[in-house]
Amino acid sequence: MPRDIHLDTGRLANIFKARIKNTGCPFCEHDEWELPLQAGATGVGLPWARGQEYLRFGTPAVMLNCKHCGFVRLHSLNALANIIVQDECKTSVLEVSDE
Repeated sequence: MPRDIHLDTGRLANIFKARIKNTGCPFCEHDEWELPLQAGATGVGLPWARGQEYLRFGTPAVMLNCKHCGFVRLHSLNALANIIVQDECKTSVLEVSDE
């Protein structure tokens, strides 16, 4: 059976807990975030622009939404080492608050 490549949300949560000191939303100050991943997705790609033309590839990122106000925050996958993994064990819950 082939293994899936996926975002390891457990590792992501640990990195956020270790590196991010202020986890509240900058707009509403609530501390509840969701990771809106579609099945099989490993994050989002920020498109590059060249004049009026947008290229469909670019910096890979992970996107989090504030559950209270909808603010969207992005973190570069290049700075978050080892959160894209290949195995059969998927984690689906991301908890980044200190509570």
